Amino acid sequence: MGNLNMYCKKCGKETPGDAKFCDGCGQPLEVLTNDSSQYGGFWIRFSAYVIDGVIVLISTLLASFLLRATYPADNTFVYADTIMSLTIAWVYAAVLHSSSWQATLGKKLLGLKVVDYEGARISFGRATGRYFAELLSLILLGIGFIMVAFTKKKQALHDKMAGTLVVRSAFIMKRWIWIAGIVGIVGLVGLSAVGDWWANLDLSTDSTTRDESGQITETGALGALKIRFGDCILIPDEFSEPSRDELVEFTKLVGVPCTELHDAEIVGTRTLPEGDYPGEDALYGSQGDFCGLAYEKYVGIPYDTDAPHDVYPLVPLADGWVQGYREVRCYAQLTSGEQMGASIRD
Repeated sequence: MGNLNMYCKKCGKETPGDAKFCDGCGQPLEVLTNDSSQYGGFWIRFSAYVIDGVIVLISTLLASFLLRATYPADNTFVYADTIMSLTIAWVYAAVLHSSSWQATLGKKLLGLKVVDYEGARISFGRATGRYFAELLSLILLGIGFIMVAFTKKKQALHDKMAGTLVVRSAFIMKRWIWIAGIVGIVGLVGLSAVGDWWANLDLSTDSTTRDESGQITETGALGALKIRFGDCILIPDEFSEPSRDELVEFTKLVGVPCTELHDAEIVGTRTLPEGDYPGEDALYGSQGDFCGLAYEKYVGIPYDTDAPHDVYPLVPLADGWVQGYREVRCYAQLTSGEQMGASIRD
């Protein structure tokens, strides 16, 4: 069984576990297990997580863009996009932690690496287990991560579960920790703006094919801002049990010909007047009567307790309101939740 390596506090050189002096500067060395300062503490690990978060976010945005350009426009896109994002984060962490680096890019930059209790490189399998154990640390309100600040060997919950340690692999001046943290935070703020831009792309998407009358003839992705009166749509499964919060946040729908199976049909639209944003509750509640009347006009039957459909409004959020979005769209779906194979007017 091997010994944990030691690290010179003066020059940062890594030396074998049986060495007594640094080969680089002659400084006396201490065994890692007897010196808690050789483990990666809370703040330096937090800075590494911020950097890694920026890297993973950029990677997933680029991959999502490529997926959108090549993936068939159907209702499974949301699932494919989610699975791809989770896979990127897992592979990034597991591959790099089990590589010769023994660290993600964030850890590498800040002079950290992940080792087992003997100071050896961990396997891909253990790195995978460690990654998924991080999800447990997160689910527990972040307590699993906060444990780093209070455990003797500065282990998080996922470190204990995977049998790993995070150690300092080189001397890093404190100013570089803060610089890296600031860069990471600035990067996250910038990427948040990119995320808003990306969301607006979703809202404005329309890859359907329409005939001269505007009816959809070929299935395609359909953003909320491109939904038209009379459109038939597929709704992602996570919104299959409608509630107000879910309905106002639709961004990724699929428009289909009304002769094909679909979840809902747009029965009314209107543009709201300019003015201050009235609030989601007030706005959503005020559109119920309009959507009921729009349904009656569209279908030709009263919208009451005997109606075979439920009708819901799709309203702007506060951010969209500031950007000038004023459209309300009402859609109807069977009360049974089953799909329809024809227009509700037929």
